[in-house]
Amino acid sequence: MPYGTLYGIGLGPGDPELITLKGLRILQQSRVIAYPISRQGDESVALSILERITSLVGKEKIELLFPMSAAEPAALKIAWEEASRKIAAHLEQGKDVAFITLGDVVLYSTFIYLFEVMREGYQHLKVEFVPGISSVSASAATASLPLGKGRERLAILPAPFDQAQLKKSLEDFDTVVLLKVSQVFDQVYELLKRMNLLDKAILCQRIGLEGERIIHDLSTLVGSKVDYMSILMVKK
Repeated sequence: MPYGTLYGIGLGPGDPELITLKGLRILQQSRVIAYPISRQGDESVALSILERITSLVGKEKIELLFPMSAAEPAALKIAWEEASRKIAAHLEQGKDVAFITLGDVVLYSTFIYLFEVMREGYQHLKVEFVPGISSVSASAATASLPLGKGRERLAILPAPFDQAQLKKSLEDFDTVVLLKVSQVFDQVYELLKRMNLLDKAILCQRIGLEGERIIHDLSTLVGSKVDYMSILMVKK
């Protein structure tokens, strides 16, 4: 029996209209949909978005538990290996499996870790990455903020940030995008204040989802809980 294909599909930032035509076609054709959660009992944002885009009637769904990246390495390894076994069982039956993720599948996505584990353990693995619109691109577009033009330099950094390295990036690059900034917002705010860059910074929150906001006055967020799905952009 032919081995099924594993597809990693980026759904985009959340707006159902921002999924690619190719991604939608493959999702409609795939017999199995795999989606990640970070805690047992959590709702999958990716799955809820997909359910708004297309019918999942008749499809098999695989819920995959992936602890947050801050978990112990041993626990993460067990989770990835268990997810690999679940997906491989369907691929070995000749079924195509579509793994869905928010944003772009090749930019800091959950699928990257799964792909690396499966590539090592399953020599017959057939995989295809289907890119989506990243949260970075969607946030910049929503804010009408060009990320780069001509010879301008762009840096995209995931939290947590080493303060010295972040300061150097802010000095060296024309545009700096900070992902998962909610974890360290107050520290980043103080650094931007010291560098006189607060007027160059905006926070993009829940872009493409309910509660979408663009915040220009970062001082209003100091000391408060910043939404997990937030991106901070500094454009000099």
